[in-house]
Amino acid sequence: ARVPLARGCGATRAFATESDKPSDVPMTEEEKKLKEAEKGFVKSLYDVKGSEPNQVPSSFDQATGLERAEIYDPSLFAHNDVIEGAFGTEENPTLVESCFESRIVGCTGDAPPDDHDIHWLEIPAGELVKCPLCEQAFALKQISGIIDTSKK
Repeated sequence: ARVPLARGCGATRAFATESDKPSDVPMTEEEKKLKEAEKGFVKSLYDVKGSEPNQVPSSFDQATGLERAEIYDPSLFAHNDVIEGAFGTEENPTLVESCFESRIVGCTGDAPPDDHDIHWLEIPAGELVKCPLCEQAFALKQISGIIDTSKK
């Protein structure tokens, strides 16, 4: 089955500067160095110098934020590829990775001729969700991410 995934944690991994640990747990020296490196990388994404007078700037010269990050690392948004694998059942659901509490997936059913138009489903953590059109089962596999969405 093919399951295109909505954008998830790949885009946020490179830009988060908060520690995964609670604030009462001191960071190790290695974690402090990583945090400082991340701050420098994020700052560089918005450090635009422009071009010389009477010259047309390149795409990189004009890019900022996520666009510039994608130029640095073209694989940054590659996690949105289509997942192909066995048809998800209740006993063996299709696992969808996310560093968030839920993820949106598009189900297209089984292989032709048993496929259907795309049907969008939200897959919350800890729940088994079945597509109402083909009965394919999905479950969320939470992976560690740098951003803690529970903190406001």
